[in-house]
This record gives sequence, structure tokens and C-alpha cells, in this order.
Amino acid sequence: MKKALLASLLIALALLSAAAQSTTAPSDPPSQLPAPNQADLLTTLPPLSQQKLEALVRFQIATASRVLGVDFTVDGVLPRIRRAQHPLHLINPFAPSEYGYGQDVASFNPRTGQAEGIVLWGIKF
Repeated sequence: MKKALLASLLIALALLSAAAQSTTAPSDPPSQLPAPNQADLLTTLPPLSQQKLEALVRFQIATASRVLGVDFTVDGVLPRIRRAQHPLHLINPFAPSEYGYGQDVASFNPRTGQAEGIVLWGIKF
């Protein structure tokens, strides 16, 4: 009985000393907070307006063109739908020629020359 009481008393003293050490230790300054994960960063970013997003894309394309010396253009079905005044003219066979032809956004097999798919979004350079 005396051994159990002595062991519990030693354990209690060890716990108290550990608690006293943790409260007297200097705390980390608030500037050293843990880094947020990527999901938190996405929720804290301010939303971009459509004009700012388009300006950002134009800036990146212009910068890449100047640095690499290659002209980049974004093309495909989705960018054409977005740019068109009347998106239904893209599937209208009697639409004006300014809406282009279906061959412009078709993907062709280089060996057989047959159409294999539709380019939804692509970069031409």
C-alpha cells in the first residue's frame, strides 16, 4: 500500500513539474503561425472580376510571346462560344463565315487524315 501511494505521489509530482515547465516556457511569437494549407489559401483569395481575369490572361500570353518570341492564341470550341455574339451560329450550317468552319476546331489524325475529335480548349503557337 505504501509503495502504491509513493508511486502515485511521484507521478503526480512529475505531472505538476511538467505542467509548470510548459506554462513558464516562452511562447512562440504570433508571427510564427503554421502555414495554411492550399485549400485555406483558395478561400482567402479575393474573387477576380471577369475583366481582371481576362487582363491577367492577356498579360501572361503577351509576356510569354515576348520572352519566347512565339505568338500564342487560345482557340477551341469553348473560347469561340465565349467570344461569339450568337453562340448558336457555331452549329448553324448557314451562319456567316466569320464564325469559322468546323475544320478549325477538329482534331485530325496525322497518319490517316481523318477527324478524330473536337478541340474544346487549345493553345496554338
